[in-house]
Amino acid sequence: TYRLKSEIEAYKEQLKYYIRYFYDVHLAGTPIEPGNSSPLDFVWDVFSTAMDYKNDGIYNFLGCGTRGGQKSLSCAVLEMLLMQHDSFRDLFHMASIKQQAYVTYDYFKKFYFKEKMKNVLPVEPTMRESNSHHGTKLIIGTATMDSVNSHHGSLIQDELELTPEKIFNESKGMLSAQRGKLPLNICISSRKFGFGNIQKLLDQSASDPTFPLKVHKWG
Repeated sequence: TYRLKSEIEAYKEQLKYYIRYFYDVHLAGTPIEPGNSSPLDFVWDVFSTAMDYKNDGIYNFLGCGTRGGQKSLSCAVLEMLLMQHDSFRDLFHMASIKQQAYVTYDYFKKFYFKEKMKNVLPVEPTMRESNSHHGTKLIIGTATMDSVNSHHGSLIQDELELTPEKIFNESKGMLSAQRGKLPLNICISSRKFGFGNIQKLLDQSASDPTFPLKVHKWG
């Protein structure tokens, strides 16, 4: 069921202050021009879908922002939120290059060591596998043919524009429902080209009504 817009905005505002208090992160929340989104809008949309605060049947998300636009930070925030509150889904953060994977892992690890986050996870997180109290896990890795054939669950594709097309196509087989919940398919990228993986997602969404995609863009 859809909640009143004012109620949704109130929940999003609560999430903003939750992230500020526990993670010490200030996500940008004001679009710079009409038709744009923001990192906070993006995080709220994915998180509220995962937690069934809304049910619009859309589990595919694309966040396009500028370099330095809090894309990787937003994903690390999402991953910690889901590890804390989503007891259903395992996550694989698939960065296009190793350095990008380290960026997200560093963010995630800093959240874990915050004084206010003591005992939020049962053991210290690692890139290879971080576990939650629910029994779910997060893996932070890179886009290789081995990695896209070793995980089933939900997927966060980081800097998708730079992921080889063959690996991107293969990664679709990783998405798998778990414990009765549909998988999240989350992509982020700087928009570098008018062709490639991002353009294909946009084209597919425009031409195929069976592939609903929520697009958030900010700059």
